[in-house]
Amino acid sequence: MSTSSERLRRKIELVLPEYRAPGRLLLEHPQVRELYPRFMSVVYYMMLTAVPLIEAALHESQRRAESDPLAARLVDYFDQHLYEEMHGDEPGEELLGDLAYTGLDPETLRGRPPSARVTSLVGSQYFWIHHLHPVSVLGYFYVVEGFHPQTSGVERLMERTGYPREAFGQLWEHALVDIKHKADLEKLIDGLPLTPYHEELMGVNALQSVGLLSAAQLEVFEQQPVPVAV
Repeated sequence: MSTSSERLRRKIELVLPEYRAPGRLLLEHPQVRELYPRFMSVVYYMMLTAVPLIEAALHESQRRAESDPLAARLVDYFDQHLYEEMHGDEPGEELLGDLAYTGLDPETLRGRPPSARVTSLVGSQYFWIHHLHPVSVLGYFYVVEGFHPQTSGVERLMERTGYPREAFGQLWEHALVDIKHKADLEKLIDGLPLTPYHEELMGVNALQSVGLLSAAQLEVFEQQPVPVAV
């Protein structure tokens, strides 16, 4: 009999070609050097919002914990994950440091609003957390951490773009640490008292997240380049 995490993974695998298409397009694009900073600007907004999103899931789990055994089981995970996602003094700060090696001006990126698809991707998580159940956000996290960057892909980007290794610090780090994060998340999911409804919440959120994230990444191939420092 399959586990809850295996069932969630199989749902995501149904749309895996859609999820991986933007990364493949980036690697093979003749303007990959110019596109890389723009592509990673989408990732920046996800890193920028990761800590507040986990805080929301933690607080909602704590609020429900007394009467909801499932929410109570989530508190320790979100508390630990919050600590693990704090990179630097400012969310997303380390990625901005990486992108500075490409010539991108961090202040310019800070001053640019994200696309509607990025805000839909992140903003919808608060609906899932507060109006449905905080366990649903695990679907979003499983998409990001369960299908993380591979070191071989990062090395290929280094070669194709010609940027120094320092421009890929966060990508490389997540290619390594998300192996453990994925295992921890699968262990958590398989140990939770989930009902079919809870599994459905995680699955639908995961599929929605794949669609919105892929669309946000594909947009960068149509936009004007992110200004770089002169």
